[in-house]
Amino acid sequence: MKTEGEAQEKAIKEVKEKLKVVEEQGLKSLLGEGSSFVNGDELGYLDIGMLTILGRYKIYEEFF
Repeated sequence: MKTEGEAQEKAIKEVKEKLKVVEEQGLKSLLGEGSSFVNGDELGYLDIGMLTILGRYKIYEEFF
């Protein structure tokens, strides 16, 4: 499926908004206050990958 113009811009904006929520609500709560991301202050693919794996361990610790 190809999208162009306004539809593509709208989709990009929605993805960025959802990633912002993930960053603020999920990742920062897993990292704790004062922690930074792998490449500085901005969320990156490596951060998402690492926290997807590490988040499972944190959940496992809390429930088992």
